[in-house]
Amino acid sequence: MVLCSLATVLITMALFLSCKKEASATPVAATSNDNMYNIAEIIQGKVFAGTISSNNDDSTLNINYNNGSQFVMVQNLPGQLKVNMPTLPSAELITSVYGVIIKDDATGKMVLLANNDAESIQKFEAVKAALKGRYTSTTTYGITVVHAEGTTPAQPSGGI
Repeated sequence: MVLCSLATVLITMALFLSCKKEASATPVAATSNDNMYNIAEIIQGKVFAGTISSNNDDSTLNINYNNGSQFVMVQNLPGQLKVNMPTLPSAELITSVYGVIIKDDATGKMVLLANNDAESIQKFEAVKAALKGRYTSTTTYGITVVHAEGTTPAQPSGGI
């Protein structure tokens, strides 16, 4: 009877330890170059996940996140690339004092909108290095973010 219980405990421990080792050996979300939570750390920003719509005029890109839970007004800098943003039914948005990053979850395409100061540009250069050329980027005159009351950032789905 004691041998049977001891054998059961040893088998259970062996299975548990082997499963645990296997799971920790493959942290896919944490090592992905375009993991938005890793990128947000670089620019000390917050990640939001949802829908994005926008409209442009000559001087401003206006972004509406999750039907008004956040508005982002991006003032274009003369001579810089003007970004046209389609409606994105599934997107991730990082807001930071250094700028804004938008990722289209359907295509994986990213748009980097950096503020026009030395520190912001330096932070976004680090983001560009991590992304290895898989983005569109421009420098802006300024970015204003308006949060609706009770808006909270998305929570990481994988370990960081």
